[in-house]
Amino acid sequence: MMFVSSRSLSFSGVLLLSIATMIEGFSSIVTPSFTVEKSSFSPTSSWGLSTLSSSPSSSLSMMAGGFGGGGGMGASSKKKKAAKKETKLKPKAQWDRYAALKKDSAVRVGVKIVGSSSDDDWLDVGRIKSKGNANTDIAIARQRALIADHARRLYPLQVSSKDMVQWGYWKEDNTKVASSENSDDADDADDNESTDDGEWIIVEKSVLTDAPKGIEKEIGFEGRPDRATGFYCHYKEGRLVAE
Repeated sequence: MMFVSSRSLSFSGVLLLSIATMIEGFSSIVTPSFTVEKSSFSPTSSWGLSTLSSSPSSSLSMMAGGFGGGGGMGASSKKKKAAKKETKLKPKAQWDRYAALKKDSAVRVGVKIVGSSSDDDWLDVGRIKSKGNANTDIAIARQRALIADHARRLYPLQVSSKDMVQWGYWKEDNTKVASSENSDDADDADDNESTDDGEWIIVEKSVLTDAPKGIEKEIGFEGRPDRATGFYCHYKEGRLVAE
């Protein structure tokens, strides 16, 4: 007959109780190195290797829920940045919109190389219009890429692709609002060297923070005709007409 001392039984009991406590505590912990399938994990189920999975599908499902090193948050951040990105404007579309704004005034726009201090360094590039003459600054800032691109066509020796430019518009001392009857004549005039008193007003990109939604449909740009490329040139029966 085998006798077991009470001391041995006491030790065995403590050992079993410790193991049970460890298993219960361990079952509530999800080790970061594993991914858990929602379909197989239950708080009441016993812990086992069958509840763990390293398959790509389970990893993706966990990342979609905001786990996996913040992958979900990164994707959301990228979407927000993409939403803020400006839509690229097309020269022909903005030229057509310019022509459609027949009752609105044409405003001379130009560029100047960053670092130039003299007002004589402004280069006349064309004209912009905005619906109701209400958003001159925004019309220039929103169409700044079209204006800069055309400046490089008109002045290839003065403006290169590497140059940083400022945008601006010519403000006369005595504001003259062109009527719809003579707006075409005003557009056709060569205002590169104006004899009127006035000044160039610099426009900053920051004005776009107040831009109304869909403003690109309410503004337009017409560059000075460039015979070399045909941009903004008017033709009739295949011949270039008055600029």
